Amino acid sequence: MSASSTPPASPHSPDGNVRQRLVSGGIWTFLNRISVMLTMLVTSALLGRLLAPEEVGAYFLIANLTAVAVVFAQFGLPQTVVRLVADAIARNQPGRARAAVRYVMRLGWLGAAIMAALLYFGGGEWLALTVFESPLMAGAVGLTILWMVAQLIQHLQGEVYRGLHDLRMAAIFGGMVTGWLSIILLVAVALWRGTDLDLHTVLIVTVISFAISSVLAVISLSRRTARFQGEGSITPGEILLASAPLFIASITNILLLRADLWIYGMYASDAEVAVYGGASRLIVLVAT
Repeated sequence: MSASSTPPASPHSPDGNVRQRLVSGGIWTFLNRISVMLTMLVTSALLGRLLAPEEVGAYFLIANLTAVAVVFAQFGLPQTVVRLVADAIARNQPGRARAAVRYVMRLGWLGAAIMAALLYFGGGEWLALTVFESPLMAGAVGLTILWMVAQLIQHLQGEVYRGLHDLRMAAIFGGMVTGWLSIILLVAVALWRGTDLDLHTVLIVTVISFAISSVLAVISLSRRTARFQGEGSITPGEILLASAPLFIASITNILLLRADLWIYGMYASDAEVAVYGGASRLIVLVAT
């Protein structure tokens, strides 16, 4: 063997472990991305069959509003909790990791409450009727709020797992469970009630899917973090200080990604938005 050659890393060596985690994490991340895109496309196809065109358009506008509201309510916390938890684990400070998770979840609930109040006390109805001129959207403000809260909790839980370097669980609770559960429940309801579905029924199914995924994530993560005992602490102020610049970046990113549907929805009918929204999801799948 030449001096320049090196033997392959053993699976039990540090290099082998890192390589194995990178490959495994990459596979799960890729599967999650593809799964989310596929379920979005299948859901769009189902909605096209089960709902009137104007209801499909209203659904896309509500989904868009929910995604933007979640980003505002989170205040950059998902990116922050990944960094804080990973750093605490690396420094052997399990107490700090547990405190970071606890405070991030509390701040997430606070952000969700503030955003829910803004939407419930006039903001949601103003957007629906004045900006998008969609009575269907205005009639679903309550379900939109529930969807936002469930999606926020699920997203934060998934990012905590990412901070723990458990990309498998991050993928499972980052969209896999919700997407396929939504499809299964939609098909079940359609078989039970025939094709006589409306927008409210579909939104209820969506909220239930996110709620189930969130509850499962909370139970799983609570058992995981219960073992974090030891040194380290953190304050909510420290978390918010780290989150502020990430929040600005998140807002910029989500507005760039979602602005097209919002702008189109301001000038087009709900039925036209349905066609555009379905085409957009197909394009995202191909790009992914």
